[in-house]
Amino acid sequence: MPSGLRPYFDYVIPVFWPWLWWNLIRVALWHKRTGRDALLRLDRFGNIRFVFIEDAPQPDDLYSYEAPKVTSWERLAPGFCLPEMPEIAPACVRASCPDIRAVFGHLPGIPEQVRGPP
Repeated sequence: MPSGLRPYFDYVIPVFWPWLWWNLIRVALWHKRTGRDALLRLDRFGNIRFVFIEDAPQPDDLYSYEAPKVTSWERLAPGFCLPEMPEIAPACVRASCPDIRAVFGHLPGIPEQVRGPP
């Protein structure tokens, strides 16, 4: 028996040593499988309970770059192929259209100044 386990066997009633041995093997296999440490509580009957368990180990590569499956020129942004707007100021467009009243004068049936609702 390893000397590190002696305090456990001194604490447990000798009738329950096989049960303690079985529980220690289970904890050792769990520790070997997960690699995590734990604080254990032992009672007089050989039962082992976890009080605190260490956090899971962090992955070695926190960031891993994955290349996109579709290249950027195969999935262009919406509106990519639209023609560019001409750089004409709105005032220039308005100035190119003559005022209808100046050309035709006062139109019949339409008052000169439109009134809004009261």
